[in-house]
Amino acid sequence: MQSSLKEGERITIQNFGTFHVKEFGERNAWNPKDGVPTKVPAKRVVKFKSSLNKKA
Repeated sequence: MQSSLKEGERITIQNFGTFHVKEFGERNAWNPKDGVPTKVPAKRVVKFKSSLNKKA
């Protein structure tokens, strides 16, 4: 499962949900403590969306 997500593939598990990877680009942000601007590096995050078919 991890290797598939690293390659950017979508994984669907019947009656459970879907895992996919979302990429966020580099952005500028501010440190709220001291107000110094800083760059936040690009990153990839695993997202999950649950299935609409719920069986108990």
